[in-house]
Amino acid sequence: MVKITTKKYNIFLVEDDFDTIEIYTIAFEKAGMNIKISSTGKEALEELKKMGEGKAQIPDIALIDLLLPDVPGMEIIKVLRGQEKTKNLAVYILTNYSADNMRVLKIDIGSEKFLTKANYVPRQIVEIIRERIEEGKIREY
Repeated sequence: MVKITTKKYNIFLVEDDFDTIEIYTIAFEKAGMNIKISSTGKEALEELKKMGEGKAQIPDIALIDLLLPDVPGMEIIKVLRGQEKTKNLAVYILTNYSADNMRVLKIDIGSEKFLTKANYVPRQIVEIIRERIEEGKIREY
């Protein structure tokens, strides 16, 4: 018997570019995934606080841009890792910054993958997330 699941996975996207937000929203929704967006670092920190207090759903994975105009993405990841309820959340860095030292930094700040936006189309990002889900590495709630 084949088990068919209808569970939608929840993606938390922290991104300040509205065109990018629109493109990724369409891609994730087309793939049957829910997407929660914070377009500023401040918004993301507020959402993380709600998650930490149990007032907001914890997503299955977070995609965080490092280059935000108000709060660096690295600070958001540090806050995320510092909270009991979000410390084990899967985090992928999704940014245009491609310096090699950022790849080393991803280990220090606790992200699992560093994805340079220019190297992937949204469909590929969706597939990377889907593969991780199918491997069973994202926890079920």
